[in-house]
Amino acid sequence: MRALRTAISDFRPDVVHAHNPGTMPVTSLATGRGRLVPALATLHGSPAEQYRANARLATVAGLLTVACGPAVAQQMADAGAPVSATVINGVQVRPQRTRTQTRADLGIDEDEFVVLQVGRLVHQKHPELAVQAFARSGVPGFLLLAGAGDLDAAVREVARQERVADRVRLLGPRPDAADLMAAADVVQLSSRFEGLPLVLLEAMSLGAVVVGVRAPGVTELIRDGADGLLPERSVDGLANALHRLHGDTTLRERLATGAKKRSAEFTAARMASDYADLYAQLA
Repeated sequence: MRALRTAISDFRPDVVHAHNPGTMPVTSLATGRGRLVPALATLHGSPAEQYRANARLATVAGLLTVACGPAVAQQMADAGAPVSATVINGVQVRPQRTRTQTRADLGIDEDEFVVLQVGRLVHQKHPELAVQAFARSGVPGFLLLAGAGDLDAAVREVARQERVADRVRLLGPRPDAADLMAAADVVQLSSRFEGLPLVLLEAMSLGAVVVGVRAPGVTELIRDGADGLLPERSVDGLANALHRLHGDTTLRERLATGAKKRSAEFTAARMASDYADLYAQLA
């Protein structure tokens, strides 16, 4: 809080914008509950059991609160602290390499079936489910996991137990996620919860085929069968979706077209404009 006060004193901002529940009390103290300097806080995805605590923090902090998507807004309202506004996440991504170049760098042939998951290897993202479903699906090719986290060893062990260790690649942190998405046949997300997942938004904007298991934040984004697949959050559910996509090129082409069209609703320019309006109101 003292560091934030010092930064405010030095920088003299018109508005302070915090993100996620843990920053709200700090920002509230540093800005005098938004009276000394106008302040707002954006809330992203949280576990369902955390929303009552989030609501208490928001009430005590007294800042203008913003949800990143409808799932967060609804869960905050259910917990007794409706948000002041909802600004839907937006993205803007541009691959730097072609599909062929990226696959060549990875040592993967052009005709191999590639499933990609981008996200931290942590409890929220449930990467073990991604590996188990890939193994159960029976599809050939590779599962690529881009990201790092404390479940790295656990994911490798699951891949070994499922006998797909030679086809599951843990790529670690990557600065070229957009290139990887453009090179994959399917981009999936096995998360337990999200706010409004940027990974899927980015993939959809690139015209990728996306699969997201049914979870808060994901169900508000993917329209099952129109712009992606939305299976149950289970090994069989995700495995069946992958198996279905591998065997149906026409379905993949239709979903990719739908995803690209859907992504037009989630641009970075629209998100920036919405936040600019909020900043202007506050300042």
